[in-house]
Amino acid sequence: MHKVETICALATAIGQSGIGVVRVSGPLSKVIANKVLNVELEPRVAYYGSFYDEESNQVDKGVAIFFPGPHSYTGEDVVEISSHGNPAIVDAFVGAVCECGGRIAEPGEFTRRAFINGKMDLVQAEAVAVVIYTVDGELEVLLVEVAMVLEVIGFKVVVVWHMHFMVV
Repeated sequence: MHKVETICALATAIGQSGIGVVRVSGPLSKVIANKVLNVELEPRVAYYGSFYDEESNQVDKGVAIFFPGPHSYTGEDVVEISSHGNPAIVDAFVGAVCECGGRIAEPGEFTRRAFINGKMDLVQAEAVAVVIYTVDGELEVLLVEVAMVLEVIGFKVVVVWHMHFMVV
């Protein structure tokens, strides 16, 4: 039988930014987050506070939210940690997660897990890839087409929000 590993990855764009979101998914996600945050997370409650590296040094302050499975994007326990988007800070978070038993996710692995766990069908999973990998010149047309396919509310909101600002 295949053992499900806990994975992590930057969920926002790579590089310097105001915010960096690290997503953790799998059976150890809550345990790892509790170590990195030094607090017991409650389901669907935003926690604001300090985050620590594997040597208990404070890395940054930010917000963390725990989404217990099966009511998460992947269908597994998921924690999302939002901090400042400095690459050194993000790298420290990812390093701490890996040090505590997680590993870096492969491209598309969160969506693959969502598909495997019945959170979306194959067409929806492929639509996610289209949204992520489409180049700017084709984006507006493809987003409208993808909006017709996706049944995932979060993506509909993103498409509507994006298109609204494109019109203005």
